[in-house]
Amino acid sequence: MGNYLNLPRNYNFIHRLPNEFEMVVCRKGNATNDGTWYLIQIEEHELNILSEAELEPGAKYRIQKRSNLVLEIITEKKPPGSQSGFYA
Repeated sequence: MGNYLNLPRNYNFIHRLPNEFEMVVCRKGNATNDGTWYLIQIEEHELNILSEAELEPGAKYRIQKRSNLVLEIITEKKPPGSQSGFYA
């Protein structure tokens, strides 16, 4: 997909994660000029992130770390009732 997520500096636990991992989008928040706010879950952590990439609530995303603060979306698995399957 090639979409990137930039994390705030205070999300220090990211460095402990493997190079690739899954995240779940829990809820879509407000849109701003810089992107849209989302509540996501990575392992046991719930985080609010600002994303330029359009994310779907309920979807699981396979993520690859580009650095401790930059993540790339590799694949998406849509929630039940949506188009199913992984795509890149």
